[in-house]
Amino acid sequence: HLGETRTFDGRVVEFRAEVGLLSRNVVIIGDHDDRLCPLADTAEDGITKLSCNQFGGQIFLHSPGHESLAARLSNLEIKNGGQAFRLGRYAIHWHMIGNVRESYQKNCSIHHSCNR
Repeated sequence: HLGETRTFDGRVVEFRAEVGLLSRNVVIIGDHDDRLCPLADTAEDGITKLSCNQFGGQIFLHSPGHESLAARLSNLEIKNGGQAFRLGRYAIHWHMIGNVRESYQKNCSIHHSCNR
């Protein structure tokens, strides 16, 4: 995976990502704003708390060009994903990455999303 160091206004910032192989179902749950919305609505499943400000989590994939990214997303469940009223802030966003023949997204479930 790509790891870089950049300097902004004299401050060094490390850009690194954790990489792991997960061979079972994974659930990613965006924050439901418990601090800001202590009485947040609950979804039909009786468990999932819904976000009141619609600012959920996201998986954002970006690369510098064709075939420079290998992302394989499978068997993910995303709750409270995406960010409402913000273009490009989807629960899973493949952002202008060109051809990525080694990548895929399959058997993923996105529900109670703040963005379509």
